[in-house]
Amino acid sequence: MIFIYKDIMKWNKESDEKLKTLINLGKDYNEIIKEINVTYRSISNRAFRLGLKIIKPHRENILCKNCGEIINKTISDEKQFCNSSCAAHYNNKGRKHSEETKEKIRKSLIKDAAHKSVIKETPIIKSKTTRICKNCLKEKIIGKYKSICDDCRIDYYHVYRPSCEFDFNLSDYSSEFDFELIKEHGWYSPTNKKNNLNGVSRDHLYSVKDGYLHKVDPNIIKHPANCRLIKHQENNIKNVYSIITLEELNMKISQWNHKYKSL
Repeated sequence: MIFIYKDIMKWNKESDEKLKTLINLGKDYNEIIKEINVTYRSISNRAFRLGLKIIKPHRENILCKNCGEIINKTISDEKQFCNSSCAAHYNNKGRKHSEETKEKIRKSLIKDAAHKSVIKETPIIKSKTTRICKNCLKEKIIGKYKSICDDCRIDYYHVYRPSCEFDFNLSDYSSEFDFELIKEHGWYSPTNKKNNLNGVSRDHLYSVKDGYLHKVDPNIIKHPANCRLIKHQENNIKNVYSIITLEELNMKISQWNHKYKSL
């Protein structure tokens, strides 16, 4: 959880009442900071003096750094991967192995392949994890907290999702996007590159995830009319959810194409 620090202000009766109102509405620290424009410490101290208690969120959604799967975790938990397999795959990228290690890995893969072959030939016994995949609508064994099967996940992350990435030039539609936001914050860049986590990124109004689940043509998902510029942190909060319907997107595309005489 990130708290924004601002200049300290003097509290008065009016600001005290506003603080009480926001707390009674169930607002958390970040929301109150935006409303009152003061520091986290100032709000915390003032609430304590007034005998008020602000509820701190202790869970958040993040994306697995390897596969992009949604992880719901506690704020204090430092986990970055959905499981140990993803962690190992991510951490082993670019790592050079000795010939002895490569041979051990090769034998392990052969052993796993033989084991999976035996499992494949064994009839699947229905259990609590056997459910209907929301994408292919077939009954398959699906992991806990997941809604689509492994086959569909591979199709999504390796085929569909990359084909939905925006590939148009923003400068071709300069009147449609807030370039001042880029001037102020710069483009988003992860810590292993330019480390601008507070930068700006392109966001899909109608999400890639919803497009995949409803079998929408990737060309519709990556259309300029489905794009907006937003701070990456806000994009993470929005997560994989859409903020417009498919009908609204089709209407926006129609208007956009008419305006720019696109095909």
